[in-house]
Amino acid sequence: MTNFKKETGRDTGLRWNLIKRTVDASDDWWESRLKVVPEAQKFRTSGIDPEF
Repeated sequence: MTNFKKETGRDTGLRWNLIKRTVDASDDWWESRLKVVPEAQKFRTSGIDPEF
C-alpha cells in the first residue's frame, strides 16, 4: 500500500491491523467492495497471513 501511494499519489484509505491481522478500512469502503466481491466478507473480520 505504501508503494501504491508513492507511485500513484493516491491514498487507498486502507491500513493493515497488526493485532487483528486484517485490513482496516471504513465501513463505506467495505460496503462498496462487498457489492462487487461478496466473498471478501471473510477478510473483513478474519485474519490472513500478511505474506499472502
